[in-house]
Amino acid sequence: MPDDESHLRLFCALWPDDDVRKRIAATTTDLVAAAGGRPVPPANYHLTLVFLGPVIITDLEAIQAAARGVPVCPFELALTRTGYFPRSKIAWLGPDETPDELVQLVDVLWTELTGVGIGRDDRPPYRPHLSLARKATGCPAGELSEPLIWPVSGFALVASDTTPEGSVYTLLEQYSAGD
Repeated sequence: MPDDESHLRLFCALWPDDDVRKRIAATTTDLVAAAGGRPVPPANYHLTLVFLGPVIITDLEAIQAAARGVPVCPFELALTRTGYFPRSKIAWLGPDETPDELVQLVDVLWTELTGVGIGRDDRPPYRPHLSLARKATGCPAGELSEPLIWPVSGFALVASDTTPEGSVYTLLEQYSAGD
């Protein structure tokens, strides 16, 4: 988070319910232990859709209004594979295939957010994943024995604060199908 209090570090994400969090934790316990590093607490599990970065706090209302304008089509996300990003040292869980509804949600979010002055990031193509461990030393890449099905019916706007103990996330607002 920037040094002054006039900014928030924001992102939009799929935010799992408690049942999905418990299933992810139970399914990946051994994998997280093998990955080393710092396990992501289940309370912090999420799948980033759009990373906004530091934004001026006075822009928050416009960002929330833009997010409210994004239609959400419910879908199922099948988390099927594990992997490791060596550069960022992240052990992750993700889908084999990205559902069209997820791609569309990310695209519409960016369209709405650029409409209120948020610049689209220039990262490599979108690779949906849920971080399981940070500063990991590795992670066996492979498929889960059974897909973990996550019923998705909305997304969240989240503030992130980095502390010496790790990231602290504050759920600012949730957006659901039918809102």
